[in-house]
Amino acid sequence: MSNLILAVSPLIGAALGWAANHLLAGIIIKRIAGRQAQLAALIGEQAAALIDTHAMIEKIKDPVNLASVKPVIEEHVNTFLQVKLKEKMPAIAMFVSGSTLDKLRDGLLEEIDILLPDVIAGYTAHISRDLNIQELVKNKIAALTADKTAVLFAATFHRELRLIKLYGALSGFIIGLLTAIISSW
Repeated sequence: MSNLILAVSPLIGAALGWAANHLLAGIIIKRIAGRQAQLAALIGEQAAALIDTHAMIEKIKDPVNLASVKPVIEEHVNTFLQVKLKEKMPAIAMFVSGSTLDKLRDGLLEEIDILLPDVIAGYTAHISRDLNIQELVKNKIAALTADKTAVLFAATFHRELRLIKLYGALSGFIIGLLTAIISSW
């Protein structure tokens, strides 16, 4: 009988240790999901601290980046002058052609080059004023269901939760082994 106790006690201890830590991990996940509003506020605060909207806006206003949109603008101006001008203003289109059309295109593109930085600056100032990263992130996370939060947490920390359960099994095995050894004396 003492050999059976020596063999079974560590296994029972391992099973109990694993089960206890499995339940504990489940409780922790549910508690975290239950504190979703606090978690959302904290993550929103951290995201706002990490995301530099001013640097993003400066990047948008960078002349190199503005130059990257010039081909699209030129294409639209060309399409307007060559196709849509005839449709929208046929009387003017009859008198504008060839070199006059080229001069008109060049003049429009020059004005757009002058206007674009001011338009982008105004637009980015509006975005900067209205974009609240903290509130945006907080609201998105708070909108998740508690079940979805629990699933995301469990998926993210799957490895760590598995290790917690294995440590529970290992500690239960050791406790069971020590109990069996002490009982056999």
